[in-house]
Amino acid sequence: MEKWLKVKGYEERYEISDMGRIRRLSDGGLMRPAINQNGYQHVVLSKNGKTKDFRVHRLVATHFIENKAGKRDVNHKNGIKTDNRAANLEWLTHSENELHKIYTLGTPSKLLGACRPVKCLNTGVVYRSISEAKRELNLPKSTHIQEVCAGKLKQTKGLKWSYA
Repeated sequence: MEKWLKVKGYEERYEISDMGRIRRLSDGGLMRPAINQNGYQHVVLSKNGKTKDFRVHRLVATHFIENKAGKRDVNHKNGIKTDNRAANLEWLTHSENELHKIYTLGTPSKLLGACRPVKCLNTGVVYRSISEAKRELNLPKSTHIQEVCAGKLKQTKGLKWSYA
């Protein structure tokens, strides 16, 4: 059975369910969330002539999922950004959320950039990672190998690079 709670701060106007639905108390009508540029559903709630935009998954998590550890990110366990059921959501740290993307969903992440093999095009030598290349060549940490590999720069410290 779907459980409904009054939306905190908007108790006289809206309710949210553990299934990720939001309804107006004035007429009982369900709101139709829009989808933002990142693929998340959001709704605009209003009171006293002021409006505020909310991501639906964060509203559901705030109302139905305990967050004892004070974690900041709300994760969709199945990776579907529009599946806002409380049973599909969990609170995570940003690092935990990134690791979930990589190891559970198989989604590429910025975190993997440091683990990808790179090739110095000047010498033809392949290194296991950007960190290893900097260490082996005694390059400063500020060397922008990742930006060269991504095509944002032509070279760094006189060297050209690509992902191997």
